[in-house]
Amino acid sequence: MLKTESVVATDAEEFQPAFSPDGKEIAYLENRVALKVVNLATKESRLVLPADHNYSYADGDQWYQWSPDGKWFLVQYGLPQRVMTPEIGLVAADGKSAVTNLTYSGYDDILPKWSLDGKAMVWGTNRDGSLQQGGSAFTWDVHALFFERAAYERFRLSKEDFALVKEAEEKKDEAKGEEGKGKDADKGKKDKGKKDKDKDKPADVVIDREGLAERRVRLTTHNSPATDWVLAEDGEKLFYLTAFEDGQDVWVVETRTGEASQLAKVGARVENLQLSADGKFLVLLAGGKPKKIDIEKGSVEPLKTGGEMVLKQGDERAYIFDHAWRQLKRKFYVQGPARRRLGRLSRRLPPLPAAHQQQLRFRRDAQRTARRDERVAHRLLLPADVADGRPDRVAGPVL
Repeated sequence: MLKTESVVATDAEEFQPAFSPDGKEIAYLENRVALKVVNLATKESRLVLPADHNYSYADGDQWYQWSPDGKWFLVQYGLPQRVMTPEIGLVAADGKSAVTNLTYSGYDDILPKWSLDGKAMVWGTNRDGSLQQGGSAFTWDVHALFFERAAYERFRLSKEDFALVKEAEEKKDEAKGEEGKGKDADKGKKDKGKKDKDKDKPADVVIDREGLAERRVRLTTHNSPATDWVLAEDGEKLFYLTAFEDGQDVWVVETRTGEASQLAKVGARVENLQLSADGKFLVLLAGGKPKKIDIEKGSVEPLKTGGEMVLKQGDERAYIFDHAWRQLKRKFYVQGPARRRLGRLSRRLPPLPAAHQQQLRFRRDAQRTARRDERVAHRLLLPADVADGRPDRVAGPVL
């Protein structure tokens, strides 16, 4: 049996945790939008990104990612005056500096991911996407931004020039290997442990801010309803999820030539696209089932899992009901008389029966509560609260 213990347990809502690369700290969201980090040794938490930079419309709609060296975060955030239009930000993990806007596009920029060992990032933007009749974009492109100038210049080499550079690097490595053969073998044994230790430690991420905005590259050659993306370890291929027919498929772009093709036909709702530790496979959830894709062959195989789960349906439904009610209280942001009315409503709601075992009854009660919440949303904005010239007594956003 596994032993579990609480790392952070306060009156706030805390979830979506992520370990730091060295495993000594955990990042998490407080009350859905504030990014915090807790040190496992001291149990002390620090604020990295304040709550006024985001608004959570649904659980799971926030995004952040540790840098490989654990000193930075890439975040999806909004400027206070346009909080619902996400930009990509860079913020120090020590919480001592303000977030830096990396995109400045005015369009939606989402899902930033570190690439090339922290030398670059990739993300999605609808800046060049097709527009719906109402004006909102529904197709996306994947862009890359390079934090180091040398990495940018290497990435921009043509296929032919890059082949020459690789050949020169290989010859240089061979020459170094021949030169090292004549050195003392004992010294090599002593240095082996140190080299292995240094190899495990990631290099520091260097942010060259001069000319950073100009080191931006559009990777996809056509915009599409893409939903997730990941760059290969060497940066030679971009893998992304998109849909042109029924369901989503995995596509690949050769970054030096711009050639795009379908890598694997999945034909299902796909989520959580990741590259395996050895860089040979893509791992994803297709229709809720884990699968892996060979990045060279494009073959799709299921990932076999095993285990047992004891499902206590009554406890599960009680948790779902309680979660929905806590969402209403935490996210239904009102002030003044409206909040008092909301409190009276909570006292009138019937408690969830302990023997709440029937699915149909649970669904009926949940739907009834949701409809009541919707009616309350309108009542909270009735003219009674604003007719007296005090619209400030009701503050949004509301559901």
